[in-house]
Amino acid sequence: MIDAHYYYPDGVAATMLGQWLNRPVTVTARGTDISLIPNYRFPRAQIRWAAGRASASIAVCDALRNEMRDLGLDEGKLRVLRQRGGLAAVPAMDRAEARARLGLPAGKWLLSVGHLIERKSHDIRFVHCVSCRIGR
Repeated sequence: MIDAHYYYPDGVAATMLGQWLNRPVTVTARGTDISLIPNYRFPRAQIRWAAGRASASIAVCDALRNEMRDLGLDEGKLRVLRQRGGLAAVPAMDRAEARARLGLPAGKWLLSVGHLIERKSHDIRFVHCVSCRIGR
C-alpha cells in the first residue's frame, strides 16, 4: 500500500505510482491542497483524477472532508482521521499554577494551534470567539 500526504502534487504522483505498481493508494489531505490549490483548473483536475483512483481519501478534520466532497470527491471514499497532539508529553499541572507560570490573568482564554499565517485569520477568529463564544 502507498500512503501519500498532501493531495497535490504528492497524492497525484503516488496515485500514478500505485497504478504502475498495482498497489492501493490512500491520500491524506492537509489543507491548502484542497482549500486553495483546486482554484487552479489543472491541479483541480489532477486531484480529482487521483481521488477517483485512490482507495481512500483522508481528511484531518470534518471541514476539510466537506470541502473534498464539494470538490466532487467520492463521499464513500472520504474518511476523517483527526490529528492528535502529543498531550501525554505535556505534564499535568494545576490551572492556577500554569497561569502563574505563564503570567496569564484569571478569566477565559482561547488557544489556537496552527501555523500563524494570514490565510488562517487568527486575528479575525480571535475577535469573533471573544465576542461571541467566550462570554457565553
